[in-house]
Amino acid sequence: MSTGYDVFPLVEFISVEENAARLEAMWITPPSEGGAERDPTLAEVRSALGDLGYVLATETEERNNLSLWVRTPKEGGTIITLENYVSTLGDDVPYRLSFHHGSPRLVVAIVERLARSCGAFVVMENGGDCIIVEPGTDADAEWTSL
Repeated sequence: MSTGYDVFPLVEFISVEENAARLEAMWITPPSEGGAERDPTLAEVRSALGDLGYVLATETEERNNLSLWVRTPKEGGTIITLENYVSTLGDDVPYRLSFHHGSPRLVVAIVERLARSCGAFVVMENGGDCIIVEPGTDADAEWTSL
């Protein structure tokens, strides 16, 4: 099974009572500021990848999802999926993100860059670890096990 990561705007994630309780049980305190977090747009994802010097190798659209195949100089790569993608709406519509493959460090680096314009995110790894990523989060920051 490959590693996958789901990305949620923090305010949306903690608005579900059981999610807020899970974070509290893990001794994770969400940032005190916030409330305006949102999913990123395709334009913001492309910009973040360019800012980090990552190469967008391929884009494929399949079953209402857009997959961005990303190569990096040191981290290998990842596939970023924009869920429920509608090409006719343009590049400035927010979409839920998920990552397939890629190291935790790579995922955090990309999400941290997105957090600068979209606000804090919760990243959940399919093995049960999670991290809150906000502007300034170090790519090597520690993840917490559920």
